Amino acid sequence: MPAYNQGAYINDAIDSLKKQTFQNFKVLIVDDVSTDNVTTDILKKIKYNKAEIYFNKENKGVGNLVREFLRKLDTEFVFIFLRR
Repeated sequence: MPAYNQGAYINDAIDSLKKQTFQNFKVLIVDDVSTDNVTTDILKKIKYNKAEIYFNKENKGVGNLVREFLRKLDTEFVFIFLRR
């Protein structure tokens, strides 16, 4: 889940994941060098054992971000959550 300046929505997304009946998943949340000072703080406070949080050192843009992490995944299925 790309998280560039999306701090206002991250906790809702995590809460939604916790309510799913299917729980055999992992969620990767990647901050693409947010500039809002809220997103990073929220991501650092997440306590959810299914979440792996990454902080990029440079902004790569959502397309490059997704491509980079798709290459790293070792899974049969992928769901990409994007919010405009």
